[in-house]
Amino acid sequence: PRAALFAAVFFIPWAGLDVDAGLRVTAYLVLITPLFVVSTLRGVLRRSKARKVGLGVFWLVIAYAVVWSLVQVPFLPESAVAGGALRQPAVRSMVQIIMFFITISPVWIVPMLLSNDSHLVQVSRIYIISIVLLASIGWLQLGIWVATGSDPLPVGFFDELLGGQATQRSGVFEYLGGRVYRMSSFGGEPRDLGIGLAVALLLLQAGVKSKGRYAVLLWPYLFVSMLATFSTMAIL
Repeated sequence: PRAALFAAVFFIPWAGLDVDAGLRVTAYLVLITPLFVVSTLRGVLRRSKARKVGLGVFWLVIAYAVVWSLVQVPFLPESAVAGGALRQPAVRSMVQIIMFFITISPVWIVPMLLSNDSHLVQVSRIYIISIVLLASIGWLQLGIWVATGSDPLPVGFFDELLGGQATQRSGVFEYLGGRVYRMSSFGGEPRDLGIGLAVALLLLQAGVKSKGRYAVLLWPYLFVSMLATFSTMAIL
């Protein structure tokens, strides 16, 4: 399970590796979902370990979210919505409960599987390596884009390759009569990649005392890469 968590962490920022089958499924979700099932069952069967997570009031928030979704189901209209059965109002309301649990599952999965500081350092290192790869692919994307005028990795590229429902689009805008290209790589929307890079910058800063030279070399590279996404959310 710990190795599966490390693999899931690696693919957190790779939001562009997704397919829309009425429900958007990313590489991260493919890895975290079975881990969510196994870890939750372990927590239920080993109550002593589950209690160590100590979420307290957080479970009330979860219960509220689930009950609120269920209460709405009988009142949702039956309407023809594009995108398949999973996008119909009632079905989507039920599916979103499952997605909600999977999304927040790291809150109890991580304390179960990462038991010491070395595990946290390893997870951080894996995430940073992942984001460095994404940034490098992103610069290659920008180089080809500027040279040829065609985006080699538009958003939705992987989804269309797998026969999904998303349409390809590129992060580009006009400014002072020129075109500004936004790096996206395999990070999904430029905003998503930018936020992933911002998280990596914070991780580097957190470990700067023990990994000074490593952080000093990578931080400027990732910072400039973040700027290349032109994401205001990432910069904030």
